[in-house]
Amino acid sequence: MYYKGVYCTVGRVIEVFTTQQGDLWLFDEQLRRWERGTLTPAQRREVERLAGQMLQLHEVISAILRLAEQLQERTIEKVVAKSDVELGLETLLSGWPTDL
Repeated sequence: MYYKGVYCTVGRVIEVFTTQQGDLWLFDEQLRRWERGTLTPAQRREVERLAGQMLQLHEVISAILRLAEQLQERTIEKVVAKSDVELGLETLLSGWPTDL
């Protein structure tokens, strides 16, 4: 499937990472099963290392999805879809001092 534009790229990022996030439980469960099993010291260290990597992966995927959601609101397609009045008001209000 070919996607054009930033909006579609951001949409694809959201789609892919949401799917990946939904699959992480499979890896978490496998690590829990290995932890309950009989392991050599080297295997136990590796399972512990992988568990740490999974924690990081959960955090990174969540951060990527938060950023993609923010970017999705600023794509060229979103801007082009707005009327001139909306764009003008946003521009004026974004530059307006908030401490008045």
